[in-house]
Amino acid sequence: MKALRKTRPGPGSDMQDIPIPKPGPHDLLVRVEAAAMCKSDVEVFEWTPLVEAANYALPFTLGHEFAGEVVEVGALVKQFKPGERVAGETHIPCGVCRDCRTGNQHICRNGMGVLGRSVDGCFAEYIRLPEVSAIRLAENNSYDEGALYEPLGTAIHALQKAKPWGVNIAVLGVGTIGLMACEAAKALGAANVYALDVNPSRLEYSLKVGADMAFNGLECDFAEEIKKHCDHLDCIVDFTGSPKVINQAIDALSTAGRLVHVGMVGAELTIPSYMYRVVYRELIITGLFGRHMYTTWDILERLVKSGGVKLSNYVGAKLPLDDYEKAIERFDELNGRALLIP
Repeated sequence: MKALRKTRPGPGSDMQDIPIPKPGPHDLLVRVEAAAMCKSDVEVFEWTPLVEAANYALPFTLGHEFAGEVVEVGALVKQFKPGERVAGETHIPCGVCRDCRTGNQHICRNGMGVLGRSVDGCFAEYIRLPEVSAIRLAENNSYDEGALYEPLGTAIHALQKAKPWGVNIAVLGVGTIGLMACEAAKALGAANVYALDVNPSRLEYSLKVGADMAFNGLECDFAEEIKKHCDHLDCIVDFTGSPKVINQAIDALSTAGRLVHVGMVGAELTIPSYMYRVVYRELIITGLFGRHMYTTWDILERLVKSGGVKLSNYVGAKLPLDDYEKAIERFDELNGRALLIP
């Protein structure tokens, strides 16, 4: 089968012909019908310092956002059968460690597998997917929309931590997941949603999918500007990873507000006057990694079935898998994901 592989350190990837994987007793073999290009995939392709520091074992097949059809199941698989349509949870927990047994499978630290990094991913014609990481598609979602379950799950998990229901929230950085967070926050009952970015097209699009007001970070200091329009900013989700933006977010939050980190912080993060700006104001600062297994997926299923979030809003382009370099080139111009079709 055809697969996009990271075979060596440094920029670039290789399209190779490799054997179709064989499912183990607890695995599904899934024919990939659509796979989405994530910013983290672009960073692996570019081999950024953050990726290099992760020291991934090479080679591996890239990609972790996808949907497809089950074509074969292992002997011990109980919940799925051939012909069913699934998306994938990127994390493959061990299931037996303390983290897994106390409700934190998604941040298992006992050798957890990660699709498209430590385990072969979905930029291929087929993928071997453990049953524990398989998510059944809603009947009203296409494969294209199903490929967006995973990033939508990240947005929803961030909102689970931010708790925007009935209050004001800001979404800083409105790439695809930030845009999803704007729409999902409204669907979950946020009073007002404020968006920040430096891309005018994405800011305009954020207003179409859920944001009430949008700010260009190149034209204002967010902490100063938001106070002109909002008496209390109760929670912020940061997708930028920018130390400058994160510090503005701290000053923009109301007392006892919540800041959720999603964006990758590539350098050291310094927060001056931490005691006065954070501790004495009792701010809650937290991070997240992927999706909570499986409460995030329950919320996602209800939102997409009810139409609270319309995944078709985030199909930015469709390209053959062979044109993956075009998907990378167009990444920053799209209001949504580029889908690669094997």
